[in-house]
Amino acid sequence: MSLDITGAILEGVRVSSSANPFNYPPRNFVQSSQESSFNLTSRRSDYMLSPYGQLPWTDGMAISDSNLRFRWSRNDSVIRFDWDGSAQRWSPSVGAPPVRVGIIGNSPRLFAAIPQTSDLSISPYALYLELPRLTLANGQLSFTLITVADQTQFSSLPAGSVQVSLTDGALNFSDLDIFNSAYSGKSVYVSQQSFFDRTKFNGVVSTVDSTGSYVAYLNPIPSSSVTPYLRIGGGEFLNVTFFPYESSMPTPTVDGLANVALDTGRLLIGNASSYEGEEITYEGISLGEVSLSRFVVGSITRGLLGPVLIGTVSALVNESDASRYVFFGSKVSKSDYFLNTRIVTTTPSSVNTGEAVIDSTNGRVYISSTDSGRLDGYVLNGLDSYLVIDQV
Repeated sequence: MSLDITGAILEGVRVSSSANPFNYPPRNFVQSSQESSFNLTSRRSDYMLSPYGQLPWTDGMAISDSNLRFRWSRNDSVIRFDWDGSAQRWSPSVGAPPVRVGIIGNSPRLFAAIPQTSDLSISPYALYLELPRLTLANGQLSFTLITVADQTQFSSLPAGSVQVSLTDGALNFSDLDIFNSAYSGKSVYVSQQSFFDRTKFNGVVSTVDSTGSYVAYLNPIPSSSVTPYLRIGGGEFLNVTFFPYESSMPTPTVDGLANVALDTGRLLIGNASSYEGEEITYEGISLGEVSLSRFVVGSITRGLLGPVLIGTVSALVNESDASRYVFFGSKVSKSDYFLNTRIVTTTPSSVNTGEAVIDSTNGRVYISSTDSGRLDGYVLNGLDSYLVIDQV
């Protein structure tokens, strides 16, 4: 007999502390109360964090480094990242050129990626004619999108409109457009919302020819709130500036810069003639950037006996999660000195070497007298390791 698992999880949700499936497989179950909350959400979202800020000539990056940043992405109804089997890590999914779906017409029926209407503001969707885009008779550069449940709801349309079936992506064009002689034989393209499987696409959107010419359109089209990862050959990622309209977008005059039109996804790069034969790649996006919250506890001076009070942090009052905070001593031209965190609910009678102790009744932070001597002249800093990356 077959096993029906529709809408069900066969065991509790498991979590892992890393994306590495070999060293950190998902072992720990989400508690039943947490799973109930998880199941009540209207839309599931998965997140990916990518650290960056490391200088090219350095090996690794400490959590205390002030340059450390995290870029994040989200998978919901739109796919933006996936498992990279080659690199053995989670990575942004790649972009591609706009997808040609066929010659305009309703017979045979054309099919395109199904739009996710709840995500149009951050993930635009567009159906249009030709590349570069043909201006339609109504002055628009793309068809007005009308979604219907399925093909049985297709109907007559005004010019410049298209219906899309949310069941299978079937398209229904207006007869006024199909029989418009200016559109005869013209190709329909779609700029979809989800990114592409890197096992089937390499992210190349164009190649600069021997004359320095190229035509590059990004698919999906990024919105102005995201950070697109664009690269020429094996170079560094380009610094991107967004413009509202392709028609008024200039070409950058400086190498390493790129301009992107929000209405069409057109990409223009600086100093293109120096990249003869190089591929332009669209290596995904990030939706936002966050960093760890840092705070200064106080300056460290040598203490002779017992726990040494360094300072008071009001945010630590009533705190109970020692794993949330990282404490370290810092000094110019010296390596950071990290301390283990312990929380108590009274003034500590003793503090071990290598330890920072929080009195959660008042937010005071203590270190040992031994460490106060070792770190005399340092500053004790704290990091809040909790990151708020999204509010949906």
